Amino acid sequence: MNRDNRSSGTVAIRLGALGDMIMFLPVLHAMHQRFQCKIDVVTAGPWSPFVLSHSPYVGRVEALDTTKRWAGLLSRRQRQVVAWLKADPPKRTYLFEQSRKADHLLQRAGIDRHYVVHAADRPSQPNEHQTDYHRRLLGAEHDHTVPQLDHRRLDIDEARQWLRTIGATGSKLVLLQPGNKRTMRPGRLDRASNHKHWPTERWSSLAAAVADSDPQIKVLICGVPAEQALAQDIAQRSCSDRVLAVADQLPLPRLFALSTLADAMISVDTGPAHVAAAAGCPLVVMFGQTNPDCFAPRGVAQVEIVDAGGSGLTTLPVAAIMAAFENLSPRRENNET
Repeated sequence: MNRDNRSSGTVAIRLGALGDMIMFLPVLHAMHQRFQCKIDVVTAGPWSPFVLSHSPYVGRVEALDTTKRWAGLLSRRQRQVVAWLKADPPKRTYLFEQSRKADHLLQRAGIDRHYVVHAADRPSQPNEHQTDYHRRLLGAEHDHTVPQLDHRRLDIDEARQWLRTIGATGSKLVLLQPGNKRTMRPGRLDRASNHKHWPTERWSSLAAAVADSDPQIKVLICGVPAEQALAQDIAQRSCSDRVLAVADQLPLPRLFALSTLADAMISVDTGPAHVAAAAGCPLVVMFGQTNPDCFAPRGVAQVEIVDAGGSGLTTLPVAAIMAAFENLSPRRENNET
């Protein structure tokens, strides 16, 4: 996404996952406030240009190919980014990464390390939220902006039309997000490395309990196409015709738009939870080994955290999640589907 081929003179490098890039939106606001210019961003992943389109403070976006390994020889896409940085060297470079990938990129571009504000030089503080840490790198600790999606950039009509095709028009929508990036990797879902795993039978019990709490509710099991089998398993075990598996029908633009229409979300600590918070969708988020003080979703919605206190999510009972769900207040705006 190149809004303007001319450099703004200020470059931010953030090679984050979906949730990381949502949390980065307020940092771009703070950079704009400080330097009074649009911020060029070097990022990674197919999700990042779409996320960054929700910031009016972004200039040029260069997204690296995450499918390519970083070796001695750069990929074609990486060479293009290096050529751009060389041709129009930035006046200010902020590296919001402690990453050899990003260091390698800057080295190839000939950007002197002494002229880079580098996250490695200023470590985060205990229990410091990621957004606050990045703002501190800027000297913008007093900026309290939260992520917020620009609804004008969302195709709400397309999402409503899709809801009609699945028979969810006029329903109260509750989104369940059981998967995370580790879910898509080979192996058992309950392997030790998948520390955000919550047992499938608990998801199905939760889905059934949410559907039973209000006859107008439809529960949509979300995710990506690789997680559709998990979503179908949850839906089938719930024994409710108001629990629908739609993980294979949610391209990113539709997920964003759906989050502005939904009445609530229940999720593990993963990217779509951050999308929901920024979209104003009240949500419950389960945290296990990850510290919610550092990574809890922020936005314009109510967020209820259910924290396992550093242990795995398997210690969390369905009753605790349901209690948090029942504590959610209705979202403020009227989002009739």
